[in-house]
Amino acid sequence: MDLSIQQKQVHFWWSKFMADHYKRDENAFISARKWLEEYNFEIILYLESPVQAIGFITGLDKIIERTRIRLYECEMDATCK
Repeated sequence: MDLSIQQKQVHFWWSKFMADHYKRDENAFISARKWLEEYNFEIILYLESPVQAIGFITGLDKIIERTRIRLYECEMDATCK
């Protein structure tokens, strides 16, 4: 790699790479919806007016629930095995 590369050059190319990777439409709102659908996120709210809003489930709720169950099981078993 050329040692004379500047921070702004890295930022430019990183931004370009990320846009190419995630951008699905020129409209950022539509692009976000398409990306969420592509990766099978459950969209629970989609409004275009009076404001643009997207609500979706991340799956974090399932991770928290699994963790809660494991913690509960550990409390019931003094050895936590």
